[in-house]
Amino acid sequence: MLAYYLLTVVLGILSTASRFIDNSLVKSRRQPAIALLTRQVSLKWNPFDFLVVSVLVAFSALRFEVGTDYAAYASTFSRIQPQYWQETLAHSPQEFGYTVMTLALKLVSESPRLLFWVTSILTVVPIYVTIKKKSLDPTLSILLYVLLAFYVAPFNVIRQGMAIGLNFWASTFLEKNKIAFCAINFVASLFHVSALLIAVIQLLIHRWRPGIRGLSVLLVLGIASAGLVTNVSALSDLVTLLNPRYESYLLENATGIGTFLVIAAKLALLSIAVYLTLGSNRSPYITYVAFGVVFLFLGTQALVLARIEGYFSIFLILLLPNALMEGHLAPKVRGVVEVLLLVMASVYFAVYLQNYGDLIPYKTIPSGIY
Repeated sequence: MLAYYLLTVVLGILSTASRFIDNSLVKSRRQPAIALLTRQVSLKWNPFDFLVVSVLVAFSALRFEVGTDYAAYASTFSRIQPQYWQETLAHSPQEFGYTVMTLALKLVSESPRLLFWVTSILTVVPIYVTIKKKSLDPTLSILLYVLLAFYVAPFNVIRQGMAIGLNFWASTFLEKNKIAFCAINFVASLFHVSALLIAVIQLLIHRWRPGIRGLSVLLVLGIASAGLVTNVSALSDLVTLLNPRYESYLLENATGIGTFLVIAAKLALLSIAVYLTLGSNRSPYITYVAFGVVFLFLGTQALVLARIEGYFSIFLILLLPNALMEGHLAPKVRGVVEVLLLVMASVYFAVYLQNYGDLIPYKTIPSGIY
């Protein structure tokens, strides 16, 4: 577990250095015109941004037998034979884009290590680009990205991790360029078809700004619907249409104390964000996170629905930093709240690492670091 927390410390230092360079390019952040300039300048990458991404990618790509999916993906890559590409594409249970990528990588190298490098890049880079573009506090966003386990979750769901990263990036185009939004999500669906469903939901809800009453109604409906999900034939048909092998997931019971602890944590973070944004324009990220909690409620009855939650809850890494920066808190109080958030997230991360997906001990090749 120590390796994960050392990673967090290193990322915090590098991201702070990146932000210092960004801020040093302007004389003041207090004047409105200068503040706007600061946001524009911060979109440009400096050397520390590349270091942050390099560390995130390398830590993921160099893992060895870490994550429940590691052995399966490594074994599949080792067995695949590019000369029989037609048969492989015809019989692969995985999405077309992922299978094509695997065939292409196998032509370059026989080592599964290349696969983990490429999937790590496709997962991490879109998320960091989005943080750089949309976060008012990139350092806090990066720390929450790791400590709320959005970074390590793809160690267990590799294809969906890439799809979530691409969907997260696509969200930056939703307001002004829906063609780009749809195109990126189409690419994401080639790695995990669930991205198509998420894109449709986001198109429908991105302009909805519910107040406290609206959020409460949404969450209550989510709780009320949880017991019905396995009995609705239309849902079963939809899941089968997306991918026939997902139908069995609908029947898998995901209920457990861990699921409810995750729900409690996400509800607490959502409540903090709602409080911080009282009296201001509602962020669409609040709506997304609330939908994530709804899918967690549904996921207590069907595993496949719990996995959808990640597409929505990841917006916490933008919602909380932006709410703190734009909220009504005094600077000193804001600092205290930020520390409390990081403490809460650190505890959550420890529990997550101990209970989900064979993430500890962390091992790498060839040094065997634990």
